[in-house]
Order: sequence, then C-alpha cells, then structure tokens
Amino acid sequence: KDGVNNLAERLALKYVLEHKDEKIIEYLNRKIDLRKIASEIFANVVKNYSTLINPINFKTQYENQCSEIILEWNKQNEKLENILCNLKELTESFDRNSKVIDSAKEILNSVSNRIIIEPKIPFQDEAKLVDYISVLNCLRSIGKPGNLKWDGVDEYKEYVDALRDKIIPEIKNILNFVFNDRMQKEIIPLLEEFQNIFLKQKRIQGLMTFHDVSQLALKILAEKKEIRQNEKKRTRAIMIDEFQDDNSEQKDMLFYISEKLTNYRR
Repeated sequence: KDGVNNLAERLALKYVLEHKDEKIIEYLNRKIDLRKIASEIFANVVKNYSTLINPINFKTQYENQCSEIILEWNKQNEKLENILCNLKELTESFDRNSKVIDSAKEILNSVSNRIIIEPKIPFQDEAKLVDYISVLNCLRSIGKPGNLKWDGVDEYKEYVDALRDKIIPEIKNILNFVFNDRMQKEIIPLLEEFQNIFLKQKRIQGLMTFHDVSQLALKILAEKKEIRQNEKKRTRAIMIDEFQDDNSEQKDMLFYISEKLTNYRR
C-alpha cells in the first residue's frame, strides 16, 4: 500500500505542475497551494477509490451526485416552506406586542415571495442564487423572545431553532455544491486523464493494494469457471467468525467458493 500511496503522490504532483496553467488549477491555486491540490484532490481520490478492475467513472459519479443533491434540495425546500408557514401563523396569532415577534413578522413578510427557487443543476441565474442566500441570511436573523410565557412561544422557538441549526445550514451546503458546479465539471477531464496515468503505472510497476487483489480474485472466480471449480474442490469447509462484518466483495467471494459443485464427486 505504501508503494501505491507514494506513486500516487509523486505522479499527482508532477501532473499538477504540468497542468498548472489550466483555468481550474489556477482557480484552485488561489485558495490552496499546488502541492495540496496534487495530494488532496488528485492523489487521494485515485489511491483511495480507484482500482485496476474498477476505475472511477467520474462523469457518472458527478451525475449521480447531482441527482442526489436535487432530491435533497427539494426535501429541504419542503421543510423550509412548512416551517415558514407555521412561523407566520404563530406570529400572526400573538395579540400582544414584542419587538422580537414584530421583527420576525416583518422578515417573514419581506421574504415570502423570494424564498423558494426551483432546484436545478446547473443553475444558470447566479444573481437569483445570490439573492436566495441573502434571504436565508435574513431568515437566520429571526430572533427568539427571552422570557415570554405566551401560548405558542415554545413552539415558535422550536421552529426558529430548526430553521437556524438544521434547515438553513443544509441548504447552504447544497448551494455550495451548486456554486461549484462549473469547477467540478472542468476538473473531471483532468481527473480522468490522471487516473489513466496512475493505473498504467501501477500495472507497469506491479503495484497492487489489498482492494485490487480482492477485486481481481473476485473477477477471476466470476469469469473463469474452471478456476472456480478447482478452488471449490480444494475447499472442504469454511468457518466464518462475525460474518455480518464482511463487506460485499468478501461475501461474494465466499458464495462463489461455497456454491454447489458440478461434475465433481467428493
């Protein structure tokens, strides 16, 4: 594993230095140095998640991530709408004066037509996203009354806490992904090219991780019937401790070796 890690780090630094004039590398370099870009973005990805048998499909991964983000964004939007509706009803039900409650009413009325935007990636209207973030910041400023004992105040406080501590931070995390969408798409071709270089060098140098070995063994058992039959003949019994802790690859390997033999007498 150390050999694979060292190879990834060495190749990544060389690759990033050779591509330092790419727009995406220049953009990242304004925030972190080239050595960190090489290690944290390029080397870490391929050495931890890419194998000789199953290289990363970066485009598919990106598309899947976008789909998950859209689903989560819709879910958080629904929660946000419900909480704002409940807060508005509560603030309007209070029949006494309070600076905090009055301020909350003003905020809720001011953002009522600006709070929900249709989730989509890429999001073309950046100005609308910026306005959306300003609305979220405005909602985060809704205060909680201190010692008021009115009916509904405790419920009001719970809604404000959920808004501040859960929903708005979740939506901001989603928006961070959306804002960086262009950057992610621009780096995919570089990651694909670097992965090819890295895997080629692994093969040339004969370097494999445990994950490479287990995937290769599983592929051989799955695709080479004669080898699978021979391994089953050699295995009379299998004793497994804590089987529930095995991962999917280990389970598949065990199932191949323990399946019923064909054309073989004990």
